[in-house]
Amino acid sequence: MTIINKKELRTFLRAKRVSSEERAKESTLLCKHILNSPYFQDATTIGGYIPLAHEADVTAILQAALQQGKRLALPLCHQAPLMSLREVTSLDQLRPGAYGILEPSQDATIIPPEEIDLLLVPLEGIDRHGFRLGKGGGYYDQYLNQANIMTFGCALSAQWTDNIPHDSWDVQIHACADHEGIHWFTNYIRNEENYHGQEEAKD
Repeated sequence: MTIINKKELRTFLRAKRVSSEERAKESTLLCKHILNSPYFQDATTIGGYIPLAHEADVTAILQAALQQGKRLALPLCHQAPLMSLREVTSLDQLRPGAYGILEPSQDATIIPPEEIDLLLVPLEGIDRHGFRLGKGGGYYDQYLNQANIMTFGCALSAQWTDNIPHDSWDVQIHACADHEGIHWFTNYIRNEENYHGQEEAKD
């Protein structure tokens, strides 16, 4: 099948989503890889997301960040494509937002992009060059264009694809975690003195 645009690719990837049982299994392994990463362990501030039913479940990472005394920032969506990350001290503080996704309150403290050490990014699809496919609102691309943040995509096995059509405003992510490990992309050259033992770029 030849994919010619993002809308068509979203439809294709959504049709091959993994089962809830497989999602749970893969998400557990994905979380372990990120939690064992020096980028998580050394981070003071973690940016995350509240997963939808078809996305990699990173709840264990959010809880670990809070338990370890890290600052946790979660997205609050404004009028598309604007999004801010707000400080959360308990997941019980979250309430359904405009899209039915749990979000911080409007009163929660904004954490500027430059203060986030590691940002976990949800996705519909990811290719071998670090281009991600989102839901089409442009929230993350707009946000990532504000600052150079270390970004880990979080993918289930069925979300990998050969090539994602991309536009000039699309921002490549640095790495993507899945059940197999953390895969680095060639658009990011890592410092081996600060980071060891991770897999080579998935390309």
